[in-house]
Order: sequence, then structure tokens, then C-alpha cells
Amino acid sequence: MKGILISTQNYHLRWLQQNDAEQIQFLANDYDIAKSTLNLPFPYTLEHANSWINQTLINQRTGDVINLAITGKFSNEILGVIGLILDHANKTAEAGYWIGKTHWNKGIATEALKALITYTFDELKLNKVHAKHFTDNPASGCVMQKADMQLEGTFRFHVIRFEQVKHMHCYAIINPLLTTKEQI
Repeated sequence: MKGILISTQNYHLRWLQQNDAEQIQFLANDYDIAKSTLNLPFPYTLEHANSWINQTLINQRTGDVINLAITGKFSNEILGVIGLILDHANKTAEAGYWIGKTHWNKGIATEALKALITYTFDELKLNKVHAKHFTDNPASGCVMQKADMQLEGTFRFHVIRFEQVKHMHCYAIINPLLTTKEQI
């Protein structure tokens, strides 16, 4: 599973490797990133990164999860992470991503999400990709909108994150290449 899965104009989305732990830990150990994600602990230690990568590698073997490092096209520097939780029975996937703070506002998440959606529809033949973001993180909603996802609704009082009740917006995109008959 090593190597590049998806290439975009500016980035590679590649399989995670155990030796990515230090870069992941360095980027993820930021409160501003942790507070915008559902599960990243803060502080984020090297032990967290190693454990997450190990679990990711196990889950990817089952075909239920895809987690990819986003790297520069001409470097192996990790800029962030993007992934899917696959629901094969329903032909859907939930996308999630985070970008290291020093790389924010450069279009990285948008380009990566668009490429991952295309991969999900063209290669995995799934019908729908959805994603959620906290309502107090509108930048993530902008990424989803730029990836042609549509707002499907709001989950009010949905989770408690760092002792704060959070609402979440849910966005989705339907595979435009499939006919209604093929979607069933």
C-alpha cells in the first residue's frame, strides 16, 4: 500500500507510512487544528501519531478506511492528512481532512478533497461522499463548497469537544456519473 494513490496538479495523496509519525505529530500538535477536528487529542504526542498510523494501516487492510498523507508534488513533506471511512453496503463514504496550520489558506484541502471525491466515484464506484464540520469552522465548509458539495443539514448540539457543545454542518456530493439504475 506504499506509494502515491492520487496525484493532483500540486500535490500527492499517498499511503501513510510508519516513518510519517514525526511529521504528523509536529503538524497535529496544534490546538487550533485539534479544536477543529472530531478526534485529534491535544496535546498530540508522538505516541498518538504512532498509534494512529498503526491503526490506520490495520484498518486499510480491511478496505473500510483510506487515510492518506498530503504531500507536496516535489517533496515528501507532509502538509496534512485526508481520508475516507467507506460504507460499501450503502455505496457511500465519509471524508475527513486536516491541514497543518502553516499551510492553511493555500487551497491544499480543496485540491485534495476534489481529487479524493473523483477517486471515490471513478475508482471505488461509490454513489455519495459526505463530510461534516463544526459550525464554528466555516473555512472547512468553504473547502466542501469549492469541492461542489452541497449543504444537507445541520446536526445541532451534536458533540462535546473540549468541554464545548458543538453543532455540525453536513455536506455531500452525489456521483454525477452514475444513473439512477446503477446507484441501486
